[in-house]
Amino acid sequence: MKTYLIICQLGFPEETYTKLVAYLKTATYWARPMTSTWLIKTTRDVAKIRDGVRERINSTDKVLVIAVPNKDWATSNVAKA
Repeated sequence: MKTYLIICQLGFPEETYTKLVAYLKTATYWARPMTSTWLIKTTRDVAKIRDGVRERINSTDKVLVIAVPNKDWATSNVAKA
């Protein structure tokens, strides 16, 4: 299983993207540390994740999916839940 960082630039408030949120929550583990920013742990590859997100956003929205190879990370002022 790999960890991926997903950042979306959405044209509407994230609350209107219920299909996107539901899709990302199907990952084995997930977290949403900031608005339109997700960390997921899954067996899917980067292209499948990108395509899955793209199917659930508008054609003008933007998405970036990056594999996170390093287990070291840190945050500041980010909620734990």
